[in-house]
Amino acid sequence: MIEHDEQPAIEAAIAEVETEQENPDGSCTLNLHVTIVVKPATADTDAETETRSASITVPPVPQWDAEALELLEARKFTSWARLVLSDEDWRRWQNLRPNLGEADDFFGRWGELSGQGRGKSEPSRRALRRMARR
Repeated sequence: MIEHDEQPAIEAAIAEVETEQENPDGSCTLNLHVTIVVKPATADTDAETETRSASITVPPVPQWDAEALELLEARKFTSWARLVLSDEDWRRWQNLRPNLGEADDFFGRWGELSGQGRGKSEPSRRALRRMARR
């Protein structure tokens, strides 16, 4: 968890998306959730935490740089984010600084939504439907 004093200021414009969705262009928009320590634990009290979220849009896999799949398979999530995400989404990712568990959760939900497995280049459900119509 990130100590409150170490947490960079979260942009006021970051809005949480109520529903996660696959977009018409094949990208997926999901929330990235992180837990922030607001007040460290003391001998008398538990730590106080809060959850922060930001909407992140992941472009379709065919648009990724070839190295991106290798980074995802190697669980180098921050390097993946810098390479794949738009500048705005990269800033959101960087501001939230997800830990490994939070990033795993994000990519698990992305895989379910997009039909992509981590490191797999299978087409999404939407892409399969488009291919079936051709």
